[in-house]
Amino acid sequence: MYKILAMSAALLATSVAAEEIRIVPDIKRELPTYISEPDLYSEPSFNPLEFGEDYLTGWAEAKVKLPETLSSIERVCINILHAEKPDSSAPHPQSGVVIYTYKTNQSGNKFFNTTIGDRVQQKRVSEHCFDESPWVYQNWLADKEILFTPYNSSGAEIEKVEVVVRGDLSHSDEPSEYVLEYFDFIKTSGMGQASSFFHRDAITELQATFVQALREDKPNAMSIKWFTYGYDKSPEDIESMNPYDFMNRLLAMSEKPALKSVKIINEFGTGSKKHLVIEKVESVFEEDLTLFEVVTLEQRAGQWKLEIPRQLAIILNH
Repeated sequence: MYKILAMSAALLATSVAAEEIRIVPDIKRELPTYISEPDLYSEPSFNPLEFGEDYLTGWAEAKVKLPETLSSIERVCINILHAEKPDSSAPHPQSGVVIYTYKTNQSGNKFFNTTIGDRVQQKRVSEHCFDESPWVYQNWLADKEILFTPYNSSGAEIEKVEVVVRGDLSHSDEPSEYVLEYFDFIKTSGMGQASSFFHRDAITELQATFVQALREDKPNAMSIKWFTYGYDKSPEDIESMNPYDFMNRLLAMSEKPALKSVKIINEFGTGSKKHLVIEKVESVFEEDLTLFEVVTLEQRAGQWKLEIPRQLAIILNH
């Protein structure tokens, strides 16, 4: 059942401004890991005039790919989960982040590699925010990636790192471009944040179907509720949820796809429906798997968004 639900979820999409995106970065070391505190009191040893595409990537321990639809950044925070609370015998343990970036001249060309950083008192979860560095935001928007190294001074292992980006998403009105934006978003940010790619009223209809199925004790609906929303949640609790939150939790049942490429090979349809045939390549157990899908978009109130597959409502109602 969950496999069918995941396949159905992969066909969904919509556009709307996203206020907050949470992304788990790619880290060179397998977590949990210990990353020693860098030398923060001397000039960086990297070449400030080397602007090769992968040069700064070589220095950073972590990299976050940002979705192509991200059009503005209001704030970025990096959360570091340490394996344990700092040892009370360690004097003033610190959690820190070093950002690897560059400066540009008036023509917009890179002219100097540099770093910025943030240090706070180490806690079980330490938050590092960079809401006072708008020039760095411009670099991140241009490159669609953030390069950084998390660390601490106590020797505690780092269990998890999460980047929280607050900003706006801008979507294309062209159906084919919109579909590519959707797949790029779930590749970088995962399925569990993709509810804004759905028509809100379509989500509300699905939510009502699910609530009614819960009231009728339908087995699939009950299992999904326990797994996704919590055993103690009542139909009334789910009915009162924000539709986008409801859908995000439902989509979070599907794992983040290991997409390597997506391309559109055909488009057909008239009126308020568009059908796009896509070819996508996924990495499965270190092997490339080529899949073909038909993705359907629906136009409501003059806006194209992906249609919720009918089989998803059927699954929830049984």
